[in-house]
Amino acid sequence: MILSDKDFEDLEKECKRGVPFNVLASRYQLTEMELIKEVRQKGIIRDVRPKELQYIKDNIGSKPANYIQNELGLTKTQFGQICQKLRLKIVKSVKEWTLEEAIEKTRWLIEEKLGMQIDDFLPRRLTIDHFFQNDLYGCIDFANSQKKDDGYYRHFPVVAFLVCQSYRDKYRPFQFRHAKTNQYFRGKEGRKNVINAIRWIIEEKNKIKPANFKMAMTNKYFLKPRELAFWGVSPHYYRNYFKTKSELINELAKIYATEEDSALGNLKYRRQQLISAGIPIDKCYVKTCFYDDKYGIEIHHIIPQKDRNMTKINIDSAQNLIPLCPNHHAKAKTFAWKQLLKDSPEQWREIITNYLSKEG
Repeated sequence: MILSDKDFEDLEKECKRGVPFNVLASRYQLTEMELIKEVRQKGIIRDVRPKELQYIKDNIGSKPANYIQNELGLTKTQFGQICQKLRLKIVKSVKEWTLEEAIEKTRWLIEEKLGMQIDDFLPRRLTIDHFFQNDLYGCIDFANSQKKDDGYYRHFPVVAFLVCQSYRDKYRPFQFRHAKTNQYFRGKEGRKNVINAIRWIIEEKNKIKPANFKMAMTNKYFLKPRELAFWGVSPHYYRNYFKTKSELINELAKIYATEEDSALGNLKYRRQQLISAGIPIDKCYVKTCFYDDKYGIEIHHIIPQKDRNMTKINIDSAQNLIPLCPNHHAKAKTFAWKQLLKDSPEQWREIITNYLSKEG
């Protein structure tokens, strides 16, 4: 509701009479905070009210400081003095941030401030400028500090990290704008990453079950280049490894056939062992790991298969298995596993994950 000069004259009289702001706000179809801002900007009031102090204290951790300041119509000096009085820290160092705070602010920005839909267009619409324009520099700095040494997210922009952590299992980082020279789809692991990304598109976005892959692969609309590009996997990525789309599809067919055949590598058996032991196989077992692509999770043998004679336990049992992301799997292979023989098999998984957490 837009207030007229007559409204402000009436409000000034009512304020002098001590009529509570929540009562006045209902008359003008405004929230109490909105009304306080209006009368403050007109110079009718100057002092800060108890309700405002409570509002600042409740929201300083979830909303940017300048946003709260503008919401209440306060000057920068006023707001700074209030925060000092309440012993609230406006600017935090990167080390003081937590992932929970970064998620809270990211969700606030997307849902409340920008009013964006949590859909598959969001990765194309949200940019780092939205964070800067809303005084979320600390959020960006924190994300940079977290992802710079991460084997998965270091390839992608901070926006991808923040959104993927805020909406787990909804997005993949390659959906967000990234450089064409992105090394995630190149190098030693590039081929595998391309295949896993396309599997995600097939199974999660197209909802095609692995058992129906052979039926889908003959359809002319299957894995069209523009569709792949929409999901962030442009054809020039897979062309680094496959000369044609047909060659890529044939490789996918082989992979699905292998997974259907439980005799090949006992892959199904190993996965079932972990599931039966209550261990999720769709994420990395290292608690500090951000990797969340279930198609890339690998099963690591703590005691290698070639050294099966060095232990009495079945090396394909859950005690000797651990689900890891490709990065931690590679590091786990360098672990001096023979030292574990002095410990109980029930401790092996925790010992190795503690080692991997320290290694990064």
